[in-house]
Amino acid sequence: MPNDISFNGYSIVACGTLRRELNQLQNSGFLDADKVLYTTPGLHEHLDELERQLKKQLETAKKCFLDVLKLTPDLHEAKSLLAEVYELTQDYNNALITYQEAIKSQINDDPDWKTRLLCGIGRTSIKLNQPEIAIETLKKALIAKGYTNVLSVINAPIDELKFLLSLDDDAVNQLLETLKPKELEDAIQEGA
Repeated sequence: MPNDISFNGYSIVACGTLRRELNQLQNSGFLDADKVLYTTPGLHEHLDELERQLKKQLETAKKCFLDVLKLTPDLHEAKSLLAEVYELTQDYNNALITYQEAIKSQINDDPDWKTRLLCGIGRTSIKLNQPEIAIETLKKALIAKGYTNVLSVINAPIDELKFLLSLDDDAVNQLLETLKPKELEDAIQEGA
């Protein structure tokens, strides 16, 4: 079971006033995010403006990914990132479709991308009120992330599951409650 938490494969957006502290964390090797982006210092105190700027950046990213995919339809990373942009802009139908297209590609051979895409399918399925799909794909994501069986998921710290899957408390609890009856039945059968 994984013990180290990593930010590899993620970008972080932070207030510019934290630049020195986050640079120190990067230099020490603790913060291994692919990219750290900074907003205007103090912008976090003006939430309406922060939200406006972030939405504008997401729309720009969506347009860029769509343009790239027109020119290079087999660029699977672009498709995967487009799915994430759809999810972030709450376009869950397009997010789910795009995640499902991306996971059928060669990018699925990379365990980190596979986990990332499975988590995206799980999260968007929750938002689209498709709990069966969500639970099945989130279980696959946990197994791909190193949890070797359902019991290791049940025994995992809730905060670790929330971080790995990018879920809120209710979604993690729903996943765990769904897993428990089957796992307990299997454990009883194995012990008999």
